[in-house]
Amino acid sequence: MEAATVQCLDLERITVHKSPICRPDSDCYDVEVTFFNPDNTNVASRVFRFTVDVSDVIPVTIGAVRQWTRRGVTARIQVNCVASPALQPTEF
Repeated sequence: MEAATVQCLDLERITVHKSPICRPDSDCYDVEVTFFNPDNTNVASRVFRFTVDVSDVIPVTIGAVRQWTRRGVTARIQVNCVASPALQPTEF
């Protein structure tokens, strides 16, 4: 995932799925972290996947981090950070 930092990519999404392949007596999940180029949204997103075993007190990554590119499937929404009075926190 260091490549995403070097290329100045922004986080698009994080997804977690139960891993179909796991060691016996383990509880493994595949974590996919997707980044996109904010300067050019026509470029394919970069996806990194790694497997985490969470069956013990301290989670352990298993295997190598895999990476590939994927064309954008979801619309990217740009949020304008202007404070609105309706969105201000309310005091109780």
